[in-house]
Amino acid sequence: MKKLIFFIMLCIAFNPSIKAQTVIFSDDIESYTVGASLGSSGYDIWEGTAKIAEGDAFQGTKYVNCSGTASKTFYFRKTVSLIAGKSYTLKLATQAPAAKSHKIGYKFASSSAVTSDAKTNTTWQESIINFTANATEDMTFWVQFFGAGNVYVDNIRLTEDVSTVVPRVLVQSFSVKRISGTGLFRIEGQEKLKKVEVIDIHGRIIVSESEDISEVNLTAFPNGIYVLRIQDAKGNRQLTKLTKY
Repeated sequence: MKKLIFFIMLCIAFNPSIKAQTVIFSDDIESYTVGASLGSSGYDIWEGTAKIAEGDAFQGTKYVNCSGTASKTFYFRKTVSLIAGKSYTLKLATQAPAAKSHKIGYKFASSSAVTSDAKTNTTWQESIINFTANATEDMTFWVQFFGAGNVYVDNIRLTEDVSTVVPRVLVQSFSVKRISGTGLFRIEGQEKLKKVEVIDIHGRIIVSESEDISEVNLTAFPNGIYVLRIQDAKGNRQLTKLTKY
């Protein structure tokens, strides 16, 4: 089982579709003084108040208590600058102690607003919104509700989805044939090989060749599972499992 997990993890490490995340904005609300207003802390408060409270938070001990005013539309908003073509993920948690109907939304400067369906959750619930910036411009995200009442907000996080794409995709352009069960293997393909490596179960590179070779010799190594890592002259890469018995 450990050998199989090792091979899977190594394949994932070279998978060009793996995504990482860069934090654009993050606020867990824990650094504020209880009772302080967030209107002077980079947030925009529209027709109401947003103050720090302490108690049963989504994470930690502090959260934002948003209070609306009768016959007014309340907004708790934050504006950030985003880059065209980038993909983003917005996460934040809300709670409406009296089942207050509220919405989470966002708007780019050049496009229409996008809002969630109304929420009335009386316990903490995390919302996740994914979107792509069509232009390099400001984007405002918010929690909105109408009329008197309270909605709590906690753990706000905006991240950019960053691809970890390798220069060339992994392709299966080579075939590997066993010459003998003692550990000899032949690599066959149309392209010239630039680099060949063999990695053992402990993650160590036990064979490394940078010439145009066509055979791998593992006769001097113990029986078991190995990973053959190939790169051709065009930059294409391939991972193949080798079993010596």
